[in-house]
Amino acid sequence: MPSWILKACVQRAVGAFPAAHFWNELLKQYISQSQNFTDEKFNDRLDACRIHLEHFRSHAEPIRDRIEVIELGTGWFSVVPIGLWLCGADKVRTYDIVKHLTSARLTATLQKFVETFDDGTLMDRLPGVDAGRAKQLASLVENACRVAPEELLQRIGVEYIVEDFVRNRIPPGAIDLIISYAVFEYLHTDLIHEYFEEFRRILRPGGVMSHWIDLSDEYAYFDSKITPYNFLRFSPQSWRWINNPLIPLNRMRISDFRRVIGQAGFRIVDEKIRQGEEADLARVPLAEEFRVYPTDELLALDAWLVCMP
Repeated sequence: MPSWILKACVQRAVGAFPAAHFWNELLKQYISQSQNFTDEKFNDRLDACRIHLEHFRSHAEPIRDRIEVIELGTGWFSVVPIGLWLCGADKVRTYDIVKHLTSARLTATLQKFVETFDDGTLMDRLPGVDAGRAKQLASLVENACRVAPEELLQRIGVEYIVEDFVRNRIPPGAIDLIISYAVFEYLHTDLIHEYFEEFRRILRPGGVMSHWIDLSDEYAYFDSKITPYNFLRFSPQSWRWINNPLIPLNRMRISDFRRVIGQAGFRIVDEKIRQGEEADLARVPLAEEFRVYPTDELLALDAWLVCMP
């Protein structure tokens, strides 16, 4: 049995358990070890933070040094919201559907920031870091064992929120920057429409959205014998039996995202798309629903999309 199919079977089994997200987290932490907080993962998130800020500074009208930010999808380690605060953000609201924040993970994140600031590499990776703010992080590490992680983040202007973002109570036009990283490939199309309509309501005139979207088959990260386009061979009916029930891939292509963004009242002001190899795509017999897409859209592996009202 191909290893990606074995993984899909395990994920579907875990998805049927009560408290499935809890068991999935244990599986990732102790079996696959896919959530180990390596230097590579820390640097990857620092790079994402830097790119979000570059997008804001390149397109915002007017440019502001101190801003209010929405992050969709905090993840296991809150590197991006802390990085945004270090670079001058007044307030960062970061949303997750499932709570991943723990004292141990936040402590590990803060320690990475302190270590890289002390050895000088943080400023190289994330220009614009305020040295005064960076020095405050050491005191947070000292208190991390005694203070709830949510409260610790509140002390630096980061609000960690576990709920569906659509339920937010943010006033219209209050937000300067909206960001996400590897989030929208997992959401149902109808929910994506709701999110972008809500983004349009809360983003100020001249504000910016910056999103990175993974358009590839994530089983290919696990199994090198399949291509990043492997999931395009399955009909919707077949894919429902294969898809991960906890974090399901919607298989939307780049033109689908462009359409949703336009319908919500945004224009794309910058777009960076990474494409794969035509030979890899040619190995996949496309399901009928994907045969209507131009080849260049099918080849897209991931995309940075920068949008404004």
